[in-house]
Amino acid sequence: MPVDRIFVVIIRTPNSDRSLVIEDLLKNDSRFEIRYIEASMTPNFSDVMRMNIDYSTKVFEYFWGRKLTPAEIGCADSHNKARKLIQDKPNGGVILEDDARIFDIDSFFTTVEYFLKNNRTNFSVLNLTGYRKLNLELIKVNSNNRNKYIRLLGKPDLAVSYALTKPAAFELLNSNSPITTVADWPISKCNYFVPLIPIVIHGDSNSRSFIDYDEKNFRVSKSLINRLLDFTFISYVIKKESSIKLSLYITYVYKDRICWYLDYIRVKWHRR
Repeated sequence: MPVDRIFVVIIRTPNSDRSLVIEDLLKNDSRFEIRYIEASMTPNFSDVMRMNIDYSTKVFEYFWGRKLTPAEIGCADSHNKARKLIQDKPNGGVILEDDARIFDIDSFFTTVEYFLKNNRTNFSVLNLTGYRKLNLELIKVNSNNRNKYIRLLGKPDLAVSYALTKPAAFELLNSNSPITTVADWPISKCNYFVPLIPIVIHGDSNSRSFIDYDEKNFRVSKSLINRLLDFTFISYVIKKESSIKLSLYITYVYKDRICWYLDYIRVKWHRR
């Protein structure tokens, strides 16, 4: 049974025209129900406090060697607001940041409709940007893989544009409330999928990240030595943090990192 209309939440930056490209594409298309929410803009921790956003950076700092930035907390809060709307929709929906750029609206609709229809009762998320920019060269190429997607062993890239079911929205929201990590992706029961050919790209020449505006790549975390200490389990023994469970350590240090590389190989193989 087809989805009647696809519910789309657009996270819109206040006092910015970045969302106009998406709005112009979707607003008159009867296949979509559009809802806008204002992004939580928190350049400073004082803004986080002013907006009463509940957060903790302890676990994130343990694994990444730095605290969550105020902008990351605001971004996670924005996605939580969007996920809260999706969890009230029986058919799920789509979350788009305002710098998401859709290549082919028909392919976008067809892929999302099929995914949501076939995963309605599951904890399923389809990241529409593909995987690690692996497939960007295929966007304008005719391919038998168009509209096809693959389930990942681990997690996808940034949460710029993704379709998710009602159960997945509920699970992601509760997994990061209060906020303990970035919007992409809290540890949860969700299964992640990516299209073999990207449907959406992150940004264009007129948009740039509000989280890393100066492009300092602050998401680079621990030094190589510290990462090796983590991977050889020495770090866990030395720190002995009672709040960090062994299962959580294994997921962050081993499972997520190993799956990151395995999924690269799998996606590359399946797109052939």
